[in-house]
Amino acid sequence: MWTDPIKSGAVFGATTVAYILLEHSSYTLLSILSYMLLSLVIALFVYSNLASFLNRPQLTMLSKENLKLSDDAVQASSEKIATTINKVLGMVERLASGQDVMLSLKVGGILYLAGKIGNAVRLLTLLYVAFLLAFTLPKAYRMYDKQLDEVLVLIKQHISKLVALVNDKVLSKIPKAKPVEKKEE
Repeated sequence: MWTDPIKSGAVFGATTVAYILLEHSSYTLLSILSYMLLSLVIALFVYSNLASFLNRPQLTMLSKENLKLSDDAVQASSEKIATTINKVLGMVERLASGQDVMLSLKVGGILYLAGKIGNAVRLLTLLYVAFLLAFTLPKAYRMYDKQLDEVLVLIKQHISKLVALVNDKVLSKIPKAKPVEKKEE
């Protein structure tokens, strides 16, 4: 999509207009989405009743055969979801046990920053900024990939040095919680 300027301009323009209208109206995003879905439900209800009354065909894309999920798709999705949930639960366990101090500091820092950003900016504005970044960063990266890669390598090296310094000076002096031994009966 980003390579086609006409489609990109249409998506960017429509999103910008929607953002401006939402920002300056008294409606919230949730209420607008709810009203749009309500309108869709009413339109489908009216169409299906009129179609049967006028002997017109029903919507075939909404038939039971088209709306069913295959067992293989459900199985594959559930395996991926279970893997992701297990990873998250493992991270929660590491956080709760207090054994991984660096992870606790990272999560604490991210939550603190999210709270500060949330106090300063509305959610709709954050979503629009995320859209703008998703819209512009791939193109900018393609244009300046070599220069950006060089800068990112330098940033990564600097962050690695800072993490090593924090590990040596601070985290090594913090006592770690001992793992709880499970009693076997």
